[in-house]
Amino acid sequence: FYGGAILNKDTQMEPTMNAKHLVNMQKKAVIAKYAASLIQDNDIVYLDAGTTTEMMIDYIHAKNILVVTQALSILDRLYERQIRCYTLGGYIKFSTNIIVDNDTIEKMAAMNFNISFLGCNGIHSLVGFSTTNEIEAMLKKMIISRTKSAYILADSSKFGGGYLSVICPLKDVYQIITDNQVNKDYVNRAEAEEIPLVLA
Repeated sequence: FYGGAILNKDTQMEPTMNAKHLVNMQKKAVIAKYAASLIQDNDIVYLDAGTTTEMMIDYIHAKNILVVTQALSILDRLYERQIRCYTLGGYIKFSTNIIVDNDTIEKMAAMNFNISFLGCNGIHSLVGFSTTNEIEAMLKKMIISRTKSAYILADSSKFGGGYLSVICPLKDVYQIITDNQVNKDYVNRAEAEEIPLVLA
């Protein structure tokens, strides 16, 4: 980043969804339950691909909502629960089971959401939110710009990391929802810099 550098864990490789399902599942469940409670009746919701967003579906109790998602696994779960859902076209990215291409981003620019829940690979106070794929970063940024209240869901392991493709600065989202294992230094910094951090 401008004026400095950080050591990345791995800026290129995206873990598969199966691998992600084995990591920090208790923390993710707490985050997912809290996030799902924020959805209100009649909301238009965007759910990003990810294990935490997928776990949210078990805890959704709001009525008459419409969920937009590009994640194949989330579409399956929404179908199981008979929750109205919609997806845009694109190519399937096999590692994360997401449907995405440049046309997807253009189509998303014509949509509006009451609330959205997105994931990321890294959170850094200077870099912002980042991920491993440029197109996915662009899609997330577009969704945030089209959402009244955009939330980032991230367990404490995501803090301090920076990856190849920057999504947006921390200030661009409504809140970051994480677990109570976040390093106190990050909590104190969030308070000092007015970063919207919520411990689920």
